[in-house]
Amino acid sequence: MRWNWSRRRSFRIGVGAILAYFLRNYIYPTFIILQCPFTETWRLRRLRISHQRDHFDITFNSYPIELPLAINTSLPVPPIIHHVILGMPEVPNSWKAARKACQAVHPGYNFTIWTDAEVGHFVAREFPGMVNTWQSYRYTIQRADSIRYMIMYKYGGIFLDSDLHCLRSLDPLRRFPFVAPAARPIGLSNGFFMAAPGHPLLKALVENLPYFNINWFGIPYATVMFSTGCHYMSSIHSISPYAADLRVLWGPNNLHRLSGHVRTPLFEHLGSSSWHSDTAFLSKFSKRELCFSLFIVMAIIGCVAIYAGRWKKKKKKLNLTLPVSSQIKRNTSLSNRAL
Repeated sequence: MRWNWSRRRSFRIGVGAILAYFLRNYIYPTFIILQCPFTETWRLRRLRISHQRDHFDITFNSYPIELPLAINTSLPVPPIIHHVILGMPEVPNSWKAARKACQAVHPGYNFTIWTDAEVGHFVAREFPGMVNTWQSYRYTIQRADSIRYMIMYKYGGIFLDSDLHCLRSLDPLRRFPFVAPAARPIGLSNGFFMAAPGHPLLKALVENLPYFNINWFGIPYATVMFSTGCHYMSSIHSISPYAADLRVLWGPNNLHRLSGHVRTPLFEHLGSSSWHSDTAFLSKFSKRELCFSLFIVMAIIGCVAIYAGRWKKKKKKLNLTLPVSSQIKRNTSLSNRAL
């Protein structure tokens, strides 16, 4: 009996060691992602822009719609607005109109469009150590997500998704070294954020990209969101030690939430490039990929359920087969441990 139990224990340890070896690349990112919902919830409350601490009007009614011609260049965030458009030979007219609206309320700002022709050379020139990671991304949105972190780390400024139609100037927010709108239910949105060049959070976002470059069990949506998307940005933000200069743009009733076709004090979010919405994103993948992802998830759930059921039966059988004296000793031992 003892020999069988010893063999089973050795077998489980061996299987655990093998699984740990093959899943070693998942350990660090999985821990960071799993702790994010717990730490980021209370952390974002502390980092919210407020009138009491920052003397800032989150409704923006106190600020002019258009930027004055005289630009304050001493603020942490430089007057640059970046757009990234990858994998699209033709830009929709609604995006062109959104860009013109942003230019109208930001006279004197530098506007930069990053396309497939520029980003490859930029990565090779400024981040040569990231070339292999950037080229290995399976989906275009992963390259679009990751390149925005590199661009903002190098140059700073304002990053905007191309379907954000500006309604007023973003200049009042340039006083904060880093600011991004809150997302729902938790975390930050990476469709719009502002940062000073060389900000430590942007550095962490760039440096952690290789560690999170994982194919999450063949599930496309999880692979993108956890490797480069909003969940990735929120996870790195949740462990950043530089909280003093981090700010979160928020408001009651999801005042600044950028999801779907909505209108906020700053933008009209057209929702036309909603790469991160479930229906738009999943429609880009074949039925074969989705069926495989569903199979993987069901297989994992099934294995856990089978193992749990067998363990419960073995434990019950062991209690039944033990002699009465052994059961008494076992229960006494458990009682002593509890005391």
